[in-house]
Amino acid sequence: MNSTEVENCKTMQKLCCLASLKEPHRTIISALNVLLSIIALMGNVLIFVALQKVSSLHPPSKLLFGCLASTDFCVGLISQPLFVIFIFAPELSKLCHYSTILTNTIGFIFSGVSLLTITAISVDRLLALMLRLRYRQVVTLRRVWVLVVFFWLFSTGFSITMLYKRRIAETITAIIMLSCLVISVFCYMKIYLTLYFHQAQVKTNTSHFKRIHTLKQFPVPSVNVEITITVRLCALTLLSALSIRDHHNKHVTSVPAETTEGWKHLIKLIKVSDQGEKISS
Repeated sequence: MNSTEVENCKTMQKLCCLASLKEPHRTIISALNVLLSIIALMGNVLIFVALQKVSSLHPPSKLLFGCLASTDFCVGLISQPLFVIFIFAPELSKLCHYSTILTNTIGFIFSGVSLLTITAISVDRLLALMLRLRYRQVVTLRRVWVLVVFFWLFSTGFSITMLYKRRIAETITAIIMLSCLVISVFCYMKIYLTLYFHQAQVKTNTSHFKRIHTLKQFPVPSVNVEITITVRLCALTLLSALSIRDHHNKHVTSVPAETTEGWKHLIKLIKVSDQGEKISS
C-alpha cells in the first residue's frame, strides 16, 4: 500500500471496501443480500402482474405504484448483487474502486426515486380525497409521467454530485428526507382524520334511527383525537392500511347488511324513523 493508492482512496471520498470484516461476517451478509434480492425480485414481479390486472385503479396512481415497484425490483436485480461484490472486493483494488462507485451511485439513485415516489403517492391519496370529482382533471397521466421522469433525473444528478461534493450532498439529503417525511406524515394524518370524522358522522346519522324510541342513558363513546394522532405517529407503516380500510368503511353503514336479516332490520329502522318524524311534526 503506497501513498498514491491511499491518496486515490481519499479523493474518492474515502469510500473503501469493507476489508475489516471477517470472512464469516461477509458470508452471512452476502447470504442475506442474496435471499433478500430473490424476495424483492419475486415480490415485485407479482406487483407488476397485479397492477396489469387491476382496472379500478386510476392510471396516474397505477403509474406511481409501478414506479415504486420498479425501483424495488432494480434494487434486488442490481444494487444488492453489487453490494455483495463490494463486500468481497480486496481493499484499494480496482474491483473495490469501481464497485464502490457503482454501489453508491446506483444505490442513491434507486433510494432517491423510491423516497420521492412514496411521498408522491401520499400526496396523490390526499388529492384523491380532497378534490373528489376534480381529481381526475388535476392529476392526469401526463403530469405524473413528467413527475416520474423528474424523480429519475434529479436522483441521477444528485447521486453523481455525491461523488464530488459529499458533505454538501449529505446535508441536502438530510433536508430532502426530512421534508418527505413531514409531507407524508401530514398527508396520511389529514386523510385519517378526514375519514375518521366522516365515519363518525355516518355512525351518528345511522344511530339517530335507534335513539328515537330509547332512553338516553348510554352516552356515545368519544375518542381522544390527540391520543389517536400520537398512536398513528408511532405506527407510520400502518397509516396507509388504516386509510384504505377507513376509505372502504365510509361506504358501508354500521347496520348489518350482509344477510337477509340485516336488510329486514334496516327496513324496520327506516319505518320507525318515519313514524318518529310524523309524531314530532
